[in-house]
Amino acid sequence: MMEAVREIDVRTGYYANAKKYKEKGYLTVAISFMIPRWAHPYVDHRVSCLAPTEQILGLLPDTEKYTERFNAEILAKCDAQSIYDNELAHNAKIRGMDKVVLLCYESAEKFCHRHLVAQWFKERIGLEVTEIGKDEIA
Repeated sequence: MMEAVREIDVRTGYYANAKKYKEKGYLTVAISFMIPRWAHPYVDHRVSCLAPTEQILGLLPDTEKYTERFNAEILAKCDAQSIYDNELAHNAKIRGMDKVVLLCYESAEKFCHRHLVAQWFKERIGLEVTEIGKDEIA
């Protein structure tokens, strides 16, 4: 496993807090199939290759099948280092930022593919990606 160069801090969060993340200086990056209409003003960038397909979303609430298909059909086709370098770090740097939040719909306590993406980054390039706590954006 390669170690990722830590140019930026990458975290996860959900759309309900998108405005707060922006106020705290995060580059907000959507990784969902769709973006809520009201959240568009708070989303800086989108990495659609990390989004589940409509078919995969249809597997919920079966999280086991969802995870299996998401890993095989989405993450297996992506390059973690390339996404980190070219989508996250690059877009943060050109905006003069050093932290990124990957956004999706579900609250922190619920199953969400962003947690699978976080685990994938850790396994593929050693990048530790954690959820932003409520206390960090209060």
